[in-house]
Amino acid sequence: MKKLFLINIFLITSCSLFFFDVCCIHFFEAFFLSSLLCFYLLQISTFLHLPKLGFLLFLLSLESLITNGSLWLASTYLIPLTLISWKAQQTTLAPKSLLPYLLLPLCLISHDLLAQALGGQAIFMPNTYTIGKITVNIVCIWFLSLKFSSHGTQGSRYRST
Repeated sequence: MKKLFLINIFLITSCSLFFFDVCCIHFFEAFFLSSLLCFYLLQISTFLHLPKLGFLLFLLSLESLITNGSLWLASTYLIPLTLISWKAQQTTLAPKSLLPYLLLPLCLISHDLLAQALGGQAIFMPNTYTIGKITVNIVCIWFLSLKFSSHGTQGSRYRST
């Protein structure tokens, strides 16, 4: 029963973040805030559960279809970054909590470069836009990590079982 509840929480959270991103894309008329991408990066930094990652990758592909007109744009940079994250978790001694913050700029910059190359535009990224986009998404990861990365703790106390 608890596992079913957690799956439902995951599905509701990921779908609501998808709709929030779509609303932000239509409101700002640009891909500026990606809370679903932040949630995906938090998921790959905590554990690699393939059905959950597949569902999030599907939602990110739909988001890419809405913004750029390409269903596979998100897969071209998220699958390699997932493999990099998996390999980094096995080999490095760095804390897993830093991994999403390190992978986020790679995701956002590669998304912008691939979207511009796909659209046939000259590759130009204004520094203020990119820095602002990375900053907003880092804050989003921080807020989501406060909610979804408790790892068995309630505040500073461990949960009683």
